Amino acid sequence: MSDVEKLWLTSQSTPSPSPADQSDLDLEEDFSRAFSLSRSNLIPNSAVERSQLRTLIEETRRNLQKFELQDAQRVQLAKILELQESLLSPIRTLPPEIMSEIFEFVIFELDTPERNTVEPGVIRACVRGSIYPLTWVSSWWREIIVSQPSFWSCLLVELAEPVLDIIPILGMCLARSGAAPLRLGLLPGKIELTPGLCSVLDDLARHADRWKEFVFWGDLPSLDYILKQARNFTEFSILDALAIFVNDISANSPGILGDSFIHSPRLRNLRISHLCATDTIELTHLSTLRITLYRGSAFAVLLEKCPTLETLTVHRISKAFGDEATSILIPCVRHTQLRTLELIINKDLVVDAWQSVQLPNLINIQIRGINKGSFCDVAKQRFDELKVMLSYSQCVLDRVQLLGDIDLDSDIVASLFRGIRVRSESNSRFVGDHPYNPTTTKSGSS
Repeated sequence: MSDVEKLWLTSQSTPSPSPADQSDLDLEEDFSRAFSLSRSNLIPNSAVERSQLRTLIEETRRNLQKFELQDAQRVQLAKILELQESLLSPIRTLPPEIMSEIFEFVIFELDTPERNTVEPGVIRACVRGSIYPLTWVSSWWREIIVSQPSFWSCLLVELAEPVLDIIPILGMCLARSGAAPLRLGLLPGKIELTPGLCSVLDDLARHADRWKEFVFWGDLPSLDYILKQARNFTEFSILDALAIFVNDISANSPGILGDSFIHSPRLRNLRISHLCATDTIELTHLSTLRITLYRGSAFAVLLEKCPTLETLTVHRISKAFGDEATSILIPCVRHTQLRTLELIINKDLVVDAWQSVQLPNLINIQIRGINKGSFCDVAKQRFDELKVMLSYSQCVLDRVQLLGDIDLDSDIVASLFRGIRVRSESNSRFVGDHPYNPTTTKSGSS
């Protein structure tokens, strides 16, 4: 006899009392029975079983519509009805292979918080994965998810004291991920490098040969420690995406990467808070590079190391210091792959940052920092140096966007756009999200 038949026969074994007479205990038993079937995915498999279940659903609906129900009974019956109806849901009949494909869409993209620091007390020690709550839905879903290592290979580890609390669950997640490539996000915050934290970092470092993506947001000691430990296990040969943001580091501090990424032949995407021209990281195959602070005096040095780069974002650039500066020779670079350039231009930008650079195939530029109160004559000079490079490159841009609080019809906007070759006079220049056309803007303001 099937479980659905048992459910049906149990409900029919005695005359059904009216809802007013039915005890809360009886309703609780009905709920537990329906809940058990739902969690176990024990669905009706034959026409007879489906007919029996539909009859039971209709009986529950009729009972729910009776006026003499108490509030608690009405709530309980509604829950029972929901569980009974769910047993007929088409998704319950899908094979595990199809369910696995659906679950793949739930796996989140690793990212870091939208802030420059992780404040103490904001986070707690935990291991997160967007797929994990799905294991609580039913034993059927749990069985599918637990059996697939790829579902356990995307981990976001947030650390706070007491760190030791997460070691068992972290070990379980790493074990379930099997040999699948790991996408690891690590947020150690501002906690000290205690033995407990070292133990967690050691566990993660032992799997460094599986890191396909590594995102770090924290203090330099924690980063130094895990990278040093990881070098004992790997040269990061499969690392595809790297994002490192270090808190509270001065502009003249040495590089934050050491020699950890000398051999990273598959690295395509790099986001980093601090990058020095003298850093030994392999950038040969990068397609996307986003830097908060680049210390190297000239972009030519950086672009020479990134021959396949297509998108470059730089918020700040500073001069190199001491021996570091004397060891840097500025090459002549004609970079034919770069398509998109995003910059912040202000008075602090290094003089002649674009010397010896040609970008003939550049098509998109976004410039931030064009603000009324801070865009001074010095910043205008730095912008003019960029325009000289664009002219030297002979590129024709599809889109030039200025971001800041400057007015669309101001003279400074007209002067900034002047001399930049664009594809369309009416739809290539933008101030914020507003198109800028010299003729239309002048006539509109007059």
